[in-house]
Amino acid sequence: MVRPAQTSGSPMRVLLPIGAALIVIAAGIFTFMLVSQPAGGNGSTSNTGQVTLEYATEQGQGAKQGTVNSPLRITLRVPYNGIEDSMIGSATVELFDEAGKPAEYGGAPAGPFVLQATYELGVWAYNTSVPSKPGKYSGHVEIAFRANGGAAPTAQAYDFGSVVLEALPESGPPLSSGYVFTKDSNLWILSTDTKKQRRLTFFPIESEYADNATWSPDGKLIAFAHTPKSDPTELPTSDIWVINSDGTGAQMVVQHQEGETLYDPTFSADGKYLYFTAEKQDMASTNYDANGMPIGLRGIDRYDLASGERTHWKDNSHNPVEGGSDGAIIYLGTPTEGTDATGAAASVKMVREKPGGTLSQVLVDNPTFSAFYGPAASPDGSKVAFAAIEIPPVSPGSGNGFDVIKWLTFQPEVAYAHGLPWDLYLVPSNGGGTPIRLTNMSEDQPHPAWVDDSTLAFMGVSGLYKLQLGPDGNPLGKPEKIHEGAPHGGLTWHGP
Repeated sequence: MVRPAQTSGSPMRVLLPIGAALIVIAAGIFTFMLVSQPAGGNGSTSNTGQVTLEYATEQGQGAKQGTVNSPLRITLRVPYNGIEDSMIGSATVELFDEAGKPAEYGGAPAGPFVLQATYELGVWAYNTSVPSKPGKYSGHVEIAFRANGGAAPTAQAYDFGSVVLEALPESGPPLSSGYVFTKDSNLWILSTDTKKQRRLTFFPIESEYADNATWSPDGKLIAFAHTPKSDPTELPTSDIWVINSDGTGAQMVVQHQEGETLYDPTFSADGKYLYFTAEKQDMASTNYDANGMPIGLRGIDRYDLASGERTHWKDNSHNPVEGGSDGAIIYLGTPTEGTDATGAAASVKMVREKPGGTLSQVLVDNPTFSAFYGPAASPDGSKVAFAAIEIPPVSPGSGNGFDVIKWLTFQPEVAYAHGLPWDLYLVPSNGGGTPIRLTNMSEDQPHPAWVDDSTLAFMGVSGLYKLQLGPDGNPLGKPEKIHEGAPHGGLTWHGP
């Protein structure tokens, strides 16, 4: 039985990725650029010159059916007539069943979704999932227009009763194994063959966030960090939650204490404990992460899933991961002396240690790297993959330095980070050997996860990839893209 911890406190701030902030800013800019006229009467998807609504499911763009809780993209198209007296201020869409009731998501009715501006003029969209209850649904759209010349703002409503989306029941039991990652502020699960995908959590995208997911050894639970909605006058923080692999039973198990935030949970090899990062956030700190954000005092705590007892495990450390059947934990050491971002990163190290302190090995303590991220031990415990920033950055394929001009002008070979570029590396878990470089992609904090002892998967902004490794740990060819990517939030995999 999982017993929630009995702690409480005031929320603290969680620093969102810079890339997420840039997306928000870009969406705002495009809001003011989009100009359109409301169509007369109710819109449809077929008549030229009218506002149209379209769905995209796993069956493709324009699909009329989708499995419950599977991905859904709603696209609104507003014709542009070149008249700048009615710019779009906002647009929402709400789905209703045949009885006129709001669609349910995760057992609760959903309110209107706030559509986001896209890069295409007059096109607004929202990424969500097919409703959780089987049935037929139609969309109701409301558009608020900004009027120029001192005129009052206007609004227009559109009912798309003839544009029906049918939510189909799942064929067989819910998907409960495969890749788990964060997309649109929620956890999603993707089958290992990438043919099926379903939503696991149903937090409001605009106000809550779930990430750092990790499977339990038996594949029955998934632990994750949850950032709840906070008061505008307070700094947000995160707690540790668990959810069943079929998407049921989501609950908080470790609540943050006053002045801290919790993240990066991992199960012990025997499944009895959760290890996680506990950070005392300090905006005045002189320590910085790889993106130049201040780092508060960080340590690793341990939570007993049976008794609900929380204990402190390690000072000046973060990002714990299960490190093998011997009960070892791999973690990143945190700089303890104040300096700038580059100087602080040079003292970071990756360590493998048994809980009793009987084994402590430094796996990587190399000034070649300015930062580490997302360590992951292979199933047999012999290898550890991790993401890192190399100093100086190396241009993919050139071997003779980093092309700053190409990076700043957005001309990447694959994907460039919002901070310094990251790639994947591999080291043996016994602490010996030189790190092997696995990728030359300059991704944005790619997060690795092992499928088996010779197959490494990793998630980045540009995609979900698989990479085959030889017996010596060197890559066998280039990474194969198997699915679309997702922003920061981690990746974890478990077989059926």
